[in-house]
Amino acid sequence: MKQYFLPDTWVYIASAISLVAVFFVGKSLLNYDGILYKAICVVMALGILLLLIRMPIGVSVEPDSIKVQRLIGSTKLTNITSVTPIEKKDLSGVIRTFGNGGLFGYTGYYSSPQIGKFQMIAINMKPEQLALVVLDNGKKYIINYPQNI
Repeated sequence: MKQYFLPDTWVYIASAISLVAVFFVGKSLLNYDGILYKAICVVMALGILLLLIRMPIGVSVEPDSIKVQRLIGSTKLTNITSVTPIEKKDLSGVIRTFGNGGLFGYTGYYSSPQIGKFQMIAINMKPEQLALVVLDNGKKYIINYPQNI
């Protein structure tokens, strides 16, 4: 079963503001002479491009695995021990330790008093569309997941 998810409002806002900011900063930097300014523009453009192509867009649930579809490519989760729906209280106190909190989705490493350390690969933070996936090696993922399964 394959299901696609829509971004939440914050993803739209953060992505739009970031794209506009990078465009105007890049445009102003290109007015200066010097390789450093050009290099900064290239790094900013590549950073945005990387986040865009790594944006999660949906999931594909197979009998023995879950594949998180990205704009380009996917992340396959295998050896799954449990998949449990997330409740709103599970998301309270979540701290982003290394990752992205809204620019083309929510990706990276997070920590929560209720869940512990986990990796998030999601396009929205709607609790009714999130699930905690635990693998047999102890790794935890929060992904968008169809609740009707």
